[in-house]
Amino acid sequence: MRLTLLKTTVVFVFLAVAQAFLSPSMADSYEVTFLGGRVDDDGAMRRASVVATLTPQDGKISLFRFGEDSGLYHQWATFLLEIEAQAENGAALEVVYEPHGVWRLPNWRGDEITVRYTMALQHDRFPNAPGDDELAYGRDYGVMWTGRALFISGANSDDVSVSFVTPDGWKVTSPWDNSGDNQLEFRPINTIDLLDSAFFAGTHKETIVNVSGIEARIATAPDMDQAVPIYTDTLNIYLALERPIRRSSLLRTPPFGAAA
Repeated sequence: MRLTLLKTTVVFVFLAVAQAFLSPSMADSYEVTFLGGRVDDDGAMRRASVVATLTPQDGKISLFRFGEDSGLYHQWATFLLEIEAQAENGAALEVVYEPHGVWRLPNWRGDEITVRYTMALQHDRFPNAPGDDELAYGRDYGVMWTGRALFISGANSDDVSVSFVTPDGWKVTSPWDNSGDNQLEFRPINTIDLLDSAFFAGTHKETIVNVSGIEARIATAPDMDQAVPIYTDTLNIYLALERPIRRSSLLRTPPFGAAA
């Protein structure tokens, strides 16, 4: 279930709905490290290095995108800088690119694999529309990534973990539950929840409010937290209309609002 993202210039809202975890299956894990981008960039941390442990789907992994054409033939794979894969025993795996963000692993033997790759955050240089596929972007106070723009996935899993390695002073605001007391480790419900969500990482201001009985995590620019009451009121109105649909969904709701 997806909600349209409300385009603004300063705010994200992440809605966290308590859900029971499904029975464990294949365990997928992601570690994300933020790095500086090109020398001619605006100073934002416009690279993300990811180490993922996952199981391919029919010998393939993908960086999948819904949405309208943004003029990018390879979709979000356009922004991939490098990728390599290893089998469970450490042996290198051949990675063959297929169009539209799919990679085939011809010598995969059915085991769990480790994928290491780096993404460039240049998405905001291109046209975009709001929604799950809204473009990732950088600011001097942090970065916003949608799950589908960052996380390469394989077979669906209901045992997923995500951890972040951040610069000093950064926090991560997301709709996911924290893993224990570590504020930089999270437990999405499953692969779909991972891909259909988004997060903001940086020195932003995070405010947690109760909106129509749902916890809303609001991330604003450091000097714009006075806008929180406005967005809280907007969410109350919006969620009153969406509530019956949301409560019937097995998925955590993706972000309601995102900055441009």
